[in-house]
Amino acid sequence: MLDIRKDMIKSLDVPPQPSGLETSLCHCLVPKEINSFVDNSEKLSVWLKKCIRSLSYDVNDTCLIISGPTSVNKNLFFENLLPDEFKEYYINAVIPKEFVYDYFIVDLDGIEDRKYCKEAGVWCTEDNFVVRHPYTDKLSADKRAANYCGTVGNFNKHITRKDMPVIEISDINYELFNSINKLELWIELYNKYKLIR
Repeated sequence: MLDIRKDMIKSLDVPPQPSGLETSLCHCLVPKEINSFVDNSEKLSVWLKKCIRSLSYDVNDTCLIISGPTSVNKNLFFENLLPDEFKEYYINAVIPKEFVYDYFIVDLDGIEDRKYCKEAGVWCTEDNFVVRHPYTDKLSADKRAANYCGTVGNFNKHITRKDMPVIEISDINYELFNSINKLELWIELYNKYKLIR
């Protein structure tokens, strides 16, 4: 079983270059209402902070939802959020429990469904899972590494949980998004939000 935490920290724990890439990332999400930019940016930053803290076994208890027109291809935002070095740690999945140790970002497929959304809210509160070691068959408990997210076509009123913040957008500026060096972005985030024990 690959320890994705050690693998990511090895690449991220280096001095950052002053860049403001987190701010640029926030500007990629064009808000549905112009006056909601600050609120949306805060939701994204809080989720990113929790993603970084999850590398120190402080489990991310939120699932970030992006709501907007289908034509925007919202899934591409999460799918391409990690740098090439960590692309293998993203997955679009229906049943996340199978992937809580092997992936860093789990994009929940089906979050628009009311029943599924309720289940996903419960998953956000779960941290310890029992797993079977692939070589020894020994059972062990560990905290999940996965950080949950999802997209919906339109904001659904049944997504009312505080642990499932919704960012309502009208578009995504993919020209700006693709111009961001994702490794430098995550190095910046790691140095800004890492836990110092």
